[in-house]
Amino acid sequence: LMVLPPYVYTGSWPEIKSHFAAVFGATALSCMLYNNPIAYGTDTTPEQISELAGEHANLHAVKESSADVRRI
Repeated sequence: LMVLPPYVYTGSWPEIKSHFAAVFGATALSCMLYNNPIAYGTDTTPEQISELAGEHANLHAVKESSADVRRI
């Protein structure tokens, strides 16, 4: 299941984290977080992704599209 941030709302980290947590918590499927700040206006940092992965066992992958090759 690919998990995206909200399309039209750029919120604070606590708001975005709550959105991701709701999606991860609603399924037992394996999830991939899609980080595309150019398209969605929300940049999920490596530290935030690590935080999410520590709290959600079904977050297994990240599609990183921030254009920052240092994040690979």
